[in-house]
Amino acid sequence: MTFVGLGLSHQQDSDRIDTDTRRFISELRASVPTLESGGTLYVVNAPSTLVMFTDSPLDALVELYYGEADVRALPVDQVAETERALDPKDRLFYYRP
Repeated sequence: MTFVGLGLSHQQDSDRIDTDTRRFISELRASVPTLESGGTLYVVNAPSTLVMFTDSPLDALVELYYGEADVRALPVDQVAETERALDPKDRLFYYRP
């Protein structure tokens, strides 16, 4: 593959990631318009680009739209247990790409 081909491939990957992130934040904002101070936002099925090695990109994205917020990526197998323990200020967002 030539450098041009590699560049185009990288650009397509970047475009896909940007599209996935925009779709995620659009659905999140529609589902959770506001987040109360002191609440935790639990995100199920977050895009892998936001949580692959750390939750930092997810934290930064949520902070951009909601200000200081506690956000946690939540594995699907922990949803039922977390739902039972939710505080009234907490929100659970289940992303369906």
